[in-house]
Amino acid sequence: MVVEILEHQSDVKNENASTFFFADLADANGVSQDDITIQPNDMIFSAKDDDATKQRYFQKFSLSTQQSDSHACIAVGKQKVAAKSLRIEMCVLRLTDVTTDLMITLSIPDNKQSSVGDDGLSSVFRELLATFCIRDWGLFC
Repeated sequence: MVVEILEHQSDVKNENASTFFFADLADANGVSQDDITIQPNDMIFSAKDDDATKQRYFQKFSLSTQQSDSHACIAVGKQKVAAKSLRIEMCVLRLTDVTTDLMITLSIPDNKQSSVGDDGLSSVFRELLATFCIRDWGLFC
C-alpha cells in the first residue's frame, strides 16, 4: 500500500481523475499504455452527495472528511511492470479545499488470489478504505 500526497490537478475533472491518475502511475512505473487496463466503474462520490449516494458509498467506505468540497474516485485495473502483471486498486481523494489530491494505491501480484466483491474491490482494499482517516489536517497547510 502506498499513500501519496499530491498537488491538486485542477485541470482534471473528477469524472476523469481515476483514468488520469492510473495512467500517471503507469508512466511513473515505466509502463507503456499498451500494458495497462482499467476497469470502467462509477465509483466517484462527493461529501456533498445526497443521502442515497452517501449510503451507497460511505456505508462501505468510511472516508470521513472535514472538507466541504471533496470527492473520492476509485479505480481498479492492471499494469504490467517488469514482465509481471499487477492488479492495481486506487482511490484518489480530491481535497480541493487544501489543494491536494491524496492517492491511496494497493498493488497485488496478479497471480495471488484475493477475494473480490461485487464492486470489483478486494476485501483488503475495502478494509483499508473503511479504516482510512486523516488525523492531522495541518499536513496540508
